[in-house]
Amino acid sequence: MKTFCLGLLIGFASIACAQQPNITAQRDAMKKLDFLVGKWSGDASVSRGPGQPLKLTQTEDVQLKMDGLLMVIEGTGRNPSGEIVYQAFATISYDDATSAYHFRAYNDGRYLDTALTVVPRGFSWRFSAGPANINNTMRLNENDEWVETTQVIVGASEPHNSVEMLLRRQGPRLPASSLGTERFDGKWLTTVSCESARDALGYSFRFISEVKEGNLRGQQGTEGQPSSLVIEGKINADGTGKLYAKGRTGSKEFVPGRDTPRGTEYAYNIDAHFKEKTGTGTRIEGRPCSLQFEKQ
Repeated sequence: MKTFCLGLLIGFASIACAQQPNITAQRDAMKKLDFLVGKWSGDASVSRGPGQPLKLTQTEDVQLKMDGLLMVIEGTGRNPSGEIVYQAFATISYDDATSAYHFRAYNDGRYLDTALTVVPRGFSWRFSAGPANINNTMRLNENDEWVETTQVIVGASEPHNSVEMLLRRQGPRLPASSLGTERFDGKWLTTVSCESARDALGYSFRFISEVKEGNLRGQQGTEGQPSSLVIEGKINADGTGKLYAKGRTGSKEFVPGRDTPRGTEYAYNIDAHFKEKTGTGTRIEGRPCSLQFEKQ
């Protein structure tokens, strides 16, 4: 109920605005930050006052959410004993009305809400707190390593670095075509339902499909044998997908005409759309068929 009410409030707020959001412009702007997506780990140094800086092993988990409209960044710092001593969570979004990126970060009961400047292979943000001016810059260096520095200037004093990080990507970088689609990865219970057509009976069956890096593949029965079906295709970042089904017929009473030999090959295209946990599909050619997908 709370989620439903929140959705209504957001909807009413959108109606009240004179200008509706340009989703395409927002998504295109967020693609400029695609290089961040993935898991990162490396060394960090944090200076919070006099004395030796705190040495940490820092990890950053960066994901795109809401069909590529929102980036979330979760950072965790561990001391040499493996204890978590630093945690932060941040979001990045783009406002097409003002052509500006927004950076919101949360740490130890505090939060920061400021503008973000995006440059090729990097970003920066800044804010002021009393006499202190804080500037943060992040860049990918020539080795594709994440280099980030937070610099603090208090009044007329010399600037000093409060945070320094050097992180390396864990695992291969996702191809641009799959960025924003990783939320679809996993196993999906797939239900294929076909209506009665001419003198053929209707039918419905279920099987498990799997999505890896946005690529779906599902199989019913033994591929190439009677009563089998294989579905494959690519799911795009916005949830749309063009799937292709190829199978072989089974019992004649379920095949239009009823004179088609058992094991006859057939194929058709599917127009599909996926959300975070559910999906639907419609057979384009031939008899009316629909598909339902439910993430497991």
